[in-house]
Amino acid sequence: MSGRRRSAGSEITRVPGQALEGADRGLASATADLAAGWVRYTPPWIAAGTLPVLAESCHLLWGGTGTAPWAAAGMALATAGLTRLTWRVSHARQLIGRIHVSLNTVLSLGWVTVATITGLHRPVTDIWLLGGAAAAFAWNLRTALHGTREDDDRLRSWWRTRAEKASLPGSQMATLEVGEDRGRGRLELADGQTVNDAIAHREVVAAMAGVPASGVRIQPDPHDASVAEVTFVRRDMLREIRSYTGPSHVGGLPTDPHEIGTYEDGERLEITLAAVRGDAERGIEDKNSYHLGIGGKNGAGKSGPVLIVAGDWLCRHEALVIVIDTVKREQTWGSVQDLLTLFVAEKRQAKALIHAVLTRLVPAIAKYLGERGYPQWEPGCGIPAIFFVIEEAFDLPDESMRELVQILQRVRSLGINLSISGQRWTFDNIPTSARSEIVPIQFGCAAGDAGYLLGELADRGGDIAEQWGANHLGRALAALPGIPEERHL
Repeated sequence: MSGRRRSAGSEITRVPGQALEGADRGLASATADLAAGWVRYTPPWIAAGTLPVLAESCHLLWGGTGTAPWAAAGMALATAGLTRLTWRVSHARQLIGRIHVSLNTVLSLGWVTVATITGLHRPVTDIWLLGGAAAAFAWNLRTALHGTREDDDRLRSWWRTRAEKASLPGSQMATLEVGEDRGRGRLELADGQTVNDAIAHREVVAAMAGVPASGVRIQPDPHDASVAEVTFVRRDMLREIRSYTGPSHVGGLPTDPHEIGTYEDGERLEITLAAVRGDAERGIEDKNSYHLGIGGKNGAGKSGPVLIVAGDWLCRHEALVIVIDTVKREQTWGSVQDLLTLFVAEKRQAKALIHAVLTRLVPAIAKYLGERGYPQWEPGCGIPAIFFVIEEAFDLPDESMRELVQILQRVRSLGINLSISGQRWTFDNIPTSARSEIVPIQFGCAAGDAGYLLGELADRGGDIAEQWGANHLGRALAALPGIPEERHL
């Protein structure tokens, strides 16, 4: 018992000592943190304090009547050159930041130039006291606000430790948007780096972020080649199979949207083919009509979005659907063939139909709309819109292909929207003038084929479609009007 009491007593006597020692350590740590915080704010004041020393030294060296003019000219040139250099090397900053650092350079060196000639007399010293204090305080304010943003921006902190691993040392990234399964960041590249460098290391970034290999998108800024927008997708929702729930906007019009699938983060993908007249009171924007060009290997799912849009049009007012399929024939469209306005499976009939559309239907609709004062088709004009589908179009004769190009060029304002599909959109399969009239949906394809349909977009992620091949049914890249650019690839 007595031994236990002595042990307990010794423990009790040690507790205050441990508490005091812990308090000392806590006070020292807090003091160090406080000192470290204040240290961040001292450089601007130190820089402002060195200006009079520099100015007086220059005045003693070059303030004489014989040397002052030459010194003034040389220092003015140096000020201009350093200001220009400051503007160029601060390109990664936002505009307000570039203006701030450049103004600091020109005003500080300009004051030193004046003080070199006049010496440290009033009002030169007054300008230094007021201007230096204001400039230092402005830098302190920026440091405080910038530090708060960095503390809150986890993406910025995360990228700071990984930029070098992605072969982009010195680059910075800041958060633009954070969602449940999707986020966007602004990547500011360092000198000598390009967006293509970032794209080349996209899979490395994906591995470090712990997202799927296809879960990183890098989109260049159209206004600044040193900036890119990076999209991260945490989960690949395209792996989840969604059942088709039936036509949308039943009883509506061709100008209503079509839900043709989901984005990789699970959000709905909607498109509108027909032209839409804007209505400011209802918050509706003008939308131009366009044609679809669909590419992909056999078995990749090219017919999926076309069947969905056709099914929607068949359940809406003022809408007709015409289909040409001379390859698979009834295999794809047999279940809805009786509902179609016209279905053609023979090449001879397809050739005659395309010729009739170009030479008879197009002029007739143009005349009808023109006589009634319609610049383009719109609901209620008196004639229905037409969804004209041509499956495996590259199987058509050359003459029909030439006429098809003319149809593509003429009918967007006439209420006719085309969907043209084919496996390989190569130059020997379809004319360049036809590709320029469509917007692409690229399904899984063979190596090297994505660029034929996607064009320059293939350099920013089209290789994903080549990785899919025919093994990922229904996956596609869609660079369509109304879809944000960061979601194209």
